[in-house]
Amino acid sequence: MYNLTQEQENVLLWLKEGNTFDVCSEYCPDQGKIIPTYPIAPKIINRTVYKLRREGLIKYQAVQRYGIRWDRFSLTLKGREAICSKR
Repeated sequence: MYNLTQEQENVLLWLKEGNTFDVCSEYCPDQGKIIPTYPIAPKIINRTVYKLRREGLIKYQAVQRYGIRWDRFSLTLKGREAICSKR
Protein backbone atom coordinates (compact mmCIF):
# COMPACT_ATOMS: atom_id res chain seq x y z
CA MET A 1 0.00 0.00 0.00
CA TYR A 2 1.09 3.56 -0.61
CA ASN A 3 1.20 6.25 2.04
CA LEU A 4 -0.55 9.02 0.08
CA THR A 5 -1.73 12.37 1.33
CA GLN A 6 -5.22 13.62 0.53
CA GLU A 7 -3.70 16.01 -2.01
CA GLN A 8 -1.91 13.15 -3.79
CA GLU A 9 -5.09 11.06 -3.83
CA ASN A 10 -7.01 14.00 -5.31
CA VAL A 11 -4.47 14.30 -8.11
CA LEU A 12 -4.71 10.56 -8.85
CA LEU A 13 -8.53 10.69 -8.88
CA TRP A 14 -8.41 13.65 -11.26
CA LEU A 15 -5.97 11.81 -13.54
CA LYS A 16 -8.18 8.72 -13.41
CA GLU A 17 -10.87 10.71 -15.23
CA GLY A 18 -8.56 10.97 -18.24
CA ASN A 19 -7.02 14.35 -17.43
CA THR A 20 -3.33 15.14 -17.79
CA PHE A 21 -1.03 17.97 -16.81
CA ASP A 22 2.13 19.39 -18.32
CA VAL A 23 5.28 20.44 -16.47
CA CYS A 24 7.85 22.67 -18.21
CA SER A 25 11.20 20.88 -18.15
CA GLU A 26 13.15 23.37 -20.28
CA TYR A 27 15.65 25.84 -18.84
CA CYS A 28 13.51 28.93 -19.31
CA PRO A 29 11.38 31.31 -17.23
CA ASP A 30 8.56 28.72 -17.18
CA GLN A 31 10.72 25.88 -15.79
CA GLY A 32 8.67 23.87 -13.29
CA LYS A 33 5.39 25.54 -14.26
CA ILE A 34 2.44 23.15 -14.15
CA ILE A 35 -0.45 23.48 -16.61
CA PRO A 36 -3.46 21.12 -16.25
CA THR A 37 -5.35 20.10 -19.39
CA TYR A 38 -8.64 20.86 -17.72
CA PRO A 39 -9.11 24.21 -15.99
CA ILE A 40 -10.67 22.82 -12.82
CA ALA A 41 -7.90 20.71 -11.33
CA PRO A 42 -6.72 19.86 -7.84
CA LYS A 43 -3.74 21.79 -6.57
CA ILE A 44 -0.66 20.17 -8.09
CA ILE A 45 2.74 21.05 -6.68
CA ASN A 46 6.16 19.78 -7.74
CA ARG A 47 6.62 17.78 -4.53
CA THR A 48 3.44 15.83 -5.32
CA VAL A 49 4.65 15.14 -8.86
CA TYR A 50 8.01 13.85 -7.57
CA LYS A 51 6.39 11.53 -5.01
CA LEU A 52 3.85 10.05 -7.45
CA ARG A 53 6.52 9.61 -10.14
CA ARG A 54 8.94 7.97 -7.69
CA GLU A 55 6.23 5.50 -6.65
CA GLY A 56 5.47 4.70 -10.31
CA LEU A 57 1.88 5.94 -10.06
CA ILE A 58 2.22 8.49 -12.86
CA LYS A 59 4.29 8.57 -16.03
CA TYR A 60 5.34 11.28 -18.45
CA GLN A 61 5.92 11.74 -22.13
CA ALA A 62 7.96 14.62 -23.53
CA VAL A 63 6.01 16.99 -25.80
CA GLN A 64 6.99 20.20 -27.57
CA ARG A 65 4.89 23.33 -27.11
CA TYR A 66 6.11 26.28 -29.18
CA GLY A 67 9.61 24.80 -29.26
CA ILE A 68 9.79 24.32 -25.48
CA ARG A 69 9.93 20.88 -23.89
CA TRP A 70 7.09 19.99 -21.55
CA ASP A 71 6.52 16.66 -19.80
CA ARG A 72 2.91 15.48 -20.04
CA PHE A 73 1.95 13.40 -17.00
CA SER A 74 -0.76 10.76 -16.93
CA LEU A 75 -1.84 7.89 -14.70
CA THR A 76 -0.13 4.50 -14.92
CA LEU A 77 -1.87 1.16 -14.48
CA LYS A 78 -0.20 0.91 -11.09
CA GLY A 79 -1.63 4.33 -10.17
CA ARG A 80 -5.11 3.32 -11.32
CA GLU A 81 -4.96 0.17 -9.20
CA ALA A 82 -3.70 2.14 -6.19
CA ILE A 83 -6.52 4.66 -6.32
CA CYS A 84 -9.19 2.02 -7.04
CA SER A 85 -8.10 -0.06 -4.04
CA LYS A 86 -8.55 3.01 -1.79
CA ARG A 87 -12.15 3.60 -2.87
